[in-house]
Amino acid sequence: MPRAKEKVCKICRRLGTKLLLKGEKCFSSKCIFLRKPYPPGYGLAKRRRVGLSEFGKILKEKQKFKNWYNLKEKELKNLVKKVLKKDNPDERLIQLLESRLESIVFRAGFASSRKEARQLISHRFFKVENRVVNIPSFLVKVGNLVSLNEKKINKKNIEKMKKKFEKASLPEWLKKENDFSVRLTVLPSIKESSVPCDLEYVLEFYSK
Repeated sequence: MPRAKEKVCKICRRLGTKLLLKGEKCFSSKCIFLRKPYPPGYGLAKRRRVGLSEFGKILKEKQKFKNWYNLKEKELKNLVKKVLKKDNPDERLIQLLESRLESIVFRAGFASSRKEARQLISHRFFKVENRVVNIPSFLVKVGNLVSLNEKKINKKNIEKMKKKFEKASLPEWLKKENDFSVRLTVLPSIKESSVPCDLEYVLEFYSK
């Protein structure tokens, strides 16, 4: 039988970091991580005095990064192998991931999680430079405008997305153009991206 997927709230608890995997719920008082900021089975592990090995620490940071960007293992591995061939691989990796359409849709506030952003993009909700794009990993270039596909907008969608868009605090690399569009103005730095893990460990994991 196929292995059941781990509940997303347990992923945050196991990795000890809020990864915003459940969208709006993560920002509310209903967030389980706020009530239980410790790993599942913490009591048993404490009694056994289980500690992480050096490899365990590296693996944990890699898992944080993978879940933060909602990536599959093979997808992340290929990206890291690609940037390791260039200068400043850590900076380059962040720029590649934050330039993806799914990241921009999420950062702009159109979606409350990267998973939701992927679904909206797959259903052709967004345009890049007036061209409909349904590939979440599509790389947006500096200067490109990302906007909602007017053919997909109805009254219900408008109200819901407008509220999210207005609440969103845009990062420095995005600029709001009007009610339903943002422009990528510059490639972000590691510091600006606020990634909740140690990138050196992530690169080290795949460099062997």
